[in-house]
Amino acid sequence: MTVFKKVLRRVTEYLITFHLKAFKVKKKYLHLLASPNIRKHFHVHSRMMNGGPEPPLDRIMHFLESIFTSTDVSVLSSESKCKQFCNFYSHLPEEEKMIFLKLLSQHYGVNQNSERGEAILLKAEERLRNSLISQYQTLFSKIGRIEGGVKFLVDMRADILTHLPSVSCDKEVAHMRTLNTTIRDLLALWFSVGFLKLRRITWESPCDMVQKVSDYEAVHPIRNWTDLKRRVGPYRRCFVFTHKSMPREPSIITSQPAAVKQDENSYNADSDSSSEDPLRITTAVFYSITSTQKASGESLDRPLLLESEITGLKAVMEQETSNVLELFKGVLSTTNWVTNQVLCTEMKNPLMRLCARYLYIEKRRGYALNSVANFHLGNGAVMWRINWLADTSMRGLNQSCGMMVNYRYFLDNTMENSRRYLETHYIEAPEELVSIATQSDS
Repeated sequence: MTVFKKVLRRVTEYLITFHLKAFKVKKKYLHLLASPNIRKHFHVHSRMMNGGPEPPLDRIMHFLESIFTSTDVSVLSSESKCKQFCNFYSHLPEEEKMIFLKLLSQHYGVNQNSERGEAILLKAEERLRNSLISQYQTLFSKIGRIEGGVKFLVDMRADILTHLPSVSCDKEVAHMRTLNTTIRDLLALWFSVGFLKLRRITWESPCDMVQKVSDYEAVHPIRNWTDLKRRVGPYRRCFVFTHKSMPREPSIITSQPAAVKQDENSYNADSDSSSEDPLRITTAVFYSITSTQKASGESLDRPLLLESEITGLKAVMEQETSNVLELFKGVLSTTNWVTNQVLCTEMKNPLMRLCARYLYIEKRRGYALNSVANFHLGNGAVMWRINWLADTSMRGLNQSCGMMVNYRYFLDNTMENSRRYLETHYIEAPEELVSIATQSDS
């Protein structure tokens, strides 16, 4: 009887191994067959060979492999993978969840070589994890729960980053960086998408929230309450992120009022009416309108001014000089050029081209040099259009020669745009903008 059992066991193991190899299942999963809960599912392999459904074990193994072997190229791809993981597990039948958990716990933890070594390593891992939790991390976690606590930690991290360059001792630098990383990781956890709530702000919103929009508006400072009412009124859309776990202290992550366009060429859809006319709205608003920075300096691979531009500027500039570039910079040092229609016309082409070149071509480590452009492109936006003299206020002229750029979000393409930019540094932009950025004399 004993010999018969041994022969039967060997034959069973051989048949199971044959099925596993036939479906290219990794050898590291063979020992799991000792579990009756997993072994009972192998009768479906014969069905699979005849075109039947994929057996649960194979399906779970393939899914886990895809999750843990794919790289996170962006926040969007990371969140997508997390949602896939949650959705896959949630829809498993109850009898397959234990298979999933066993595979997950045994093959995607720390690498182990034996059962005894595994038990010892897991205990050591738990002790190490507890010992690596700093005392100030525990304190910071509690501070984040009190009113004003999150802002306190943000301000503290700002102090750390400000003073860190002045620290000369390597040991002190290491300690300060660890402190900074701890606060950064806590903030990243608290302000993940799952903890944020997107709210639209209108004139009827709570007064304290409307006041925060006024205080935090970074693109166009709000002058008074009349201006604020217009920004959140008809044909305008203003949104803020608030933190779900801190209702008493709304955390405005972004607040950029933007108009709903009445036509494609209108940038200021102001209206004195108290309600919107749906028939006047023909296109959706660009997500944000952001000032560019002046392109300056001569340490570039191409000259700032083209020969054709120099010829045009010489014809309208009042001073006789051979160095048109220096005169060009001098003109930009003031805002008087905007009032000179002839000069303004000649300034348009070089400034639009330099702006497009700065945003689209100039790079830092392969990504857009401009931090605002890098932010929107990384989120999957399209560098849509540069607007000539869109902001002729003193602030707008000093910051960006009055130019502004639209970043447009096509929701169906944001994931793919983000992936291409982060992986290959490709910037999605219309042909017209690319043409302006790549102009040359030839």
